Amino acid sequence: MTEARPVESPAIAPADAGGGRAGRFARIVPIVVVLAVLAVRSVYWAALEGSALSDWHRWTETDEYSNLEWSARIAGGSWLDAPAYRGWASWQGAYGTQEAWDGWYQRNVYFQGVLYTYFLAAVRRAAGFPVVPVRLLQLLLASVTAGVVAAAVRAVLVRARSRVRGFSGWGVAVGPLAAGLSYGLFSPLVFHDGFLLRDGPFAHLSALLVALALMAEAPRPRSLVLLGLLGGATALLKQTGLPLALLAVAVVAAKGEKGRRTLLAATGVAALLLPLGCLFARNVAVGAPTFAFDTRGQVCLAWSCARGANGTNTPSPLLGTILSRAGGSTGSVVRQVAESWRGDLAGLAGLELRKAATFFHRYEIADNANFSFFRDRLPVLAFLPVFACLLGPGLVGLGSASANRLLSAGEAALVWGGFLFPFASCLLVSTTSRYRAAVAGPLAIGLGLGLAALLTLGADRAGLRRAAPAVALAVLVSLVPLLPPVVPTPRATYSDALVAATLAEARGSGEAGAIEIGRYLREGTDDPLRPVGILAVQAWLAGERAHAQVEAGSVAPPGKRFRLPR
Repeated sequence: MTEARPVESPAIAPADAGGGRAGRFARIVPIVVVLAVLAVRSVYWAALEGSALSDWHRWTETDEYSNLEWSARIAGGSWLDAPAYRGWASWQGAYGTQEAWDGWYQRNVYFQGVLYTYFLAAVRRAAGFPVVPVRLLQLLLASVTAGVVAAAVRAVLVRARSRVRGFSGWGVAVGPLAAGLSYGLFSPLVFHDGFLLRDGPFAHLSALLVALALMAEAPRPRSLVLLGLLGGATALLKQTGLPLALLAVAVVAAKGEKGRRTLLAATGVAALLLPLGCLFARNVAVGAPTFAFDTRGQVCLAWSCARGANGTNTPSPLLGTILSRAGGSTGSVVRQVAESWRGDLAGLAGLELRKAATFFHRYEIADNANFSFFRDRLPVLAFLPVFACLLGPGLVGLGSASANRLLSAGEAALVWGGFLFPFASCLLVSTTSRYRAAVAGPLAIGLGLGLAALLTLGADRAGLRRAAPAVALAVLVSLVPLLPPVVPTPRATYSDALVAATLAEARGSGEAGAIEIGRYLREGTDDPLRPVGILAVQAWLAGERAHAQVEAGSVAPPGKRFRLPR
């Protein structure tokens, strides 16, 4: 936010957060953050567990349900997953039979990023049904990650105090506190950690990669080993994490002594390849293509990038045709997607602009679960920061930290990469709430650095005048998500209402289920499938439960179902 001013006095040691009350508080900020995030998230966890919404994994149309089915197969002894598991949802039937889809996938390639499913299988073997234990583990991971984010911002600011005259001691305390809390209490991320999906853990491991790289000084080979293993694990959650992992290794290796940087980089890359090597070895053992990660990349590219895609969760009408012709080849899918736009580059550009607009909108696009629906029913989420709260302060803070050399060139590239890689993956697929969640870490880091700089500048009137343009820009950027949406933004859909009502009824409260149906009839007027929804909820009120698509064991028997009197 201002030109860095060199200090003539000796440099402050990296561990020194300054003296006085501000310095003492700065040293304990990461612990404060961990405890605060743990406390608030525990309140949400208790509210979720006390609600029928905690049974959302019983909805058969979700990746969460597939993860549980798949992990049960692995825990049952199919540790190499051969033949490979294939999930199935009803929407797929519009494009081909289940047998046809099985033929479109490459033989024995994992269904999707595999590490999370093996994690579920391990918890299942150790603790039985994994839902509650995994939610608790994800709560702990989020709390620890928030503390590490705070520690990383503190480390950057402590280094900055040796270079910037008059840097505020309270800035070194308050900036990390704001960064850690804004990350750990980011409402969509709190929401996603309540599901057995890989997206919350992926966001946390991505944030840890960035934060640990910022904290590193004079790295040793063992530091690169740990960072490389973390990067490999991140890539096995989602292959889109691989570029960030490689960049983190490069940034930390570059901080080493000049003669040891090549060794450090090679150590980090070797450690990163170790988890990936397990994947490649398994592929060879079961006859799958050696370097294949999963089947999702091909499906997602055809789904969301071929002609007819519109930037929402609705697949391109060419999805089945492209997959059937591709024969499991990603290169063939890419070529066919490109050919589908031949003569209409403006249409492709319009699609990508639409995706970009959805990325920066405040609406958390539903995919498997609807953030707005849960937020209306679990009020804790309504009091926590949302995307618009992080976007402006985060981006402006990162820009300021980069321009004023609070971050080195490599560190700045890494943090910006943490934001841009998820953005790029949404342009390749489509923006959903859970795909966008990984930007929380970089934005929280930017927010903390920007706030610390603002406290430093605000020490006098001249500083306030210099800071005013950055503050105004942050406010302006935060208003961007409030612009009119380019995709439908329903607060609830009929499928949300049917699932919630059926789960509530199965817990012994048919009246609670009927209340959900009544609420949809009153409030669900913005549902894009409203005519279909009216028919479905009327069938529910008549005693039919098939439309809810909840597993049979979680549906109330006919004699205990709510029915309107004839």
